[in-house]
This record gives sequence, C-alpha cells and structure tokens, in this order.
Amino acid sequence: MKSATVIIPTIGNKTLETAVTSVFSQSYKNVKPHIIIDGPDFKAPHYDDALVTSLGENTGKVGDNR
Repeated sequence: MKSATVIIPTIGNKTLETAVTSVFSQSYKNVKPHIIIDGPDFKAPHYDDALVTSLGENTGKVGDNR
C-alpha cells in the first residue's frame, strides 16, 4: 500500500489539534502528518505518528509582495 504525507503548516493556532485528528481519522490509513511550525514561539504537542519540523524563525511575512 502506498503512503501519503499530509503537510500541516502552523503558527500555533487552535485548529492544529483538529487538523491532526482529521488526518488520523481518514479511511486511508497509511497517512502520516508532517507538522511545520513557522517560528520559535510555539511548541507542538507530541503525536506518536507525526513528524514535526520547527523553523527557527517565522518565515511568513505579512504584506510582503515578492
């Protein structure tokens, strides 16, 4: 069975738990969430079957039109 990775970017908002729960609730079971934390100010809760990457600084720039 092929696997799938679901990328979940976050700055620590309250919908993270809902997003991770949704990934684990899918009928296709060979799915792994990859949580990308954008900035140092948030520590994600531990999820046994999720990969968590924390970026050293917030990379989103409000009003940046590059």
